[in-house]
Amino acid sequence: MSGIPDAQVFQAIVDRIDSGVYAVDLQGKISYWNYGAEKISGFLSQEVLGRACRDSILVEYDDHNPAMCVHQCPLEGVRHGARHEVMTYLRHRAGHVVPVRLWTMALKNRAGDIVGAVKVFSEKIAVPELRDETSRPPVEDLDAETGVPSRVSTEAFLREQIEACTTQGA
Repeated sequence: MSGIPDAQVFQAIVDRIDSGVYAVDLQGKISYWNYGAEKISGFLSQEVLGRACRDSILVEYDDHNPAMCVHQCPLEGVRHGARHEVMTYLRHRAGHVVPVRLWTMALKNRAGDIVGAVKVFSEKIAVPELRDETSRPPVEDLDAETGVPSRVSTEAFLREQIEACTTQGA
């Protein structure tokens, strides 16, 4: 092995990651669906492979309003090779809404021709907004991926709140 894993190793890795990964061909038919896509969406690969992405499999939401291809069809933006990233929502098979970070990228063959698109999505944990802007942790205390305050910041905030409740008798 030359240090670069072969296609089977890459597929084994992508098949097992928690992020959802799926690919569509130029006709919009789903040609690949990994474990992460099953876990996040609730749809099994055998239910989606060969179907068109417009068949209401993964309905994207814009501020919780359902619509097909809200942010753009996976094939539209990638025809020029552009990578596209959005924060959006997907409808789970069971019907609930899942907040996700969604990347759309061109899928190219060895010659560099675009043959489809790949979408990668990861579940984004919704963080409730703090009521008081002065109690919001500094941006550097937030995890870049989830937007959740760090453990140290959270513990300090909780200590302050407990102290305030104790002194105010609340």
